[in-house]
Amino acid sequence: MKFGIDLRKKMTGADIAVIIFQVVSLLPAFYVFVAPGYMAILSKRNILSVLFDFGICALPRWEALLLSFGYRLSSSEMLPYFFALFIALFLGIAAKRCLRGNVKLSVALHCVFSALIVIDLIIRVLPFGFNSQFAFAYALAAVAVRLVCLLLLAGDLIAYKRSKNTVFPNTQ
Repeated sequence: MKFGIDLRKKMTGADIAVIIFQVVSLLPAFYVFVAPGYMAILSKRNILSVLFDFGICALPRWEALLLSFGYRLSSSEMLPYFFALFIALFLGIAAKRCLRGNVKLSVALHCVFSALIVIDLIIRVLPFGFNSQFAFAYALAAVAVRLVCLLLLAGDLIAYKRSKNTVFPNTQ
């Protein structure tokens, strides 16, 4: 891994942030897909229920609210999880193209993703009812995940800025 923009052979911070987002989107799916075949899993705390709680809590708030809205519209318990997996797949494909292509677009997307994460962190701190649905430990871990993603994106932008200054030093 190396921080920066438009590195061809190495993973950047944005690549890792996208992978983290995809993994977080996959965590609730394990529980949802195992539960219908093994109903005893619903009656007690286990590793899959912990992964579910952490995964749902660590999703960006806009996505969690969108999944909740989809559930209320469809009354299907499975549809929101397939939608979450679709979002993770789509973001992975789109991010690979956009973050590895045009440098200006990549820098702009880094800034947009960073702004979205900052907004998400602010929403997590505000006393909305949907913020108190999970235990404090899960909420704290989710904030840590979002902060790590923000730091990875910021690391890319800082490395890009430094490399830009070394290639084109100020002549003033």
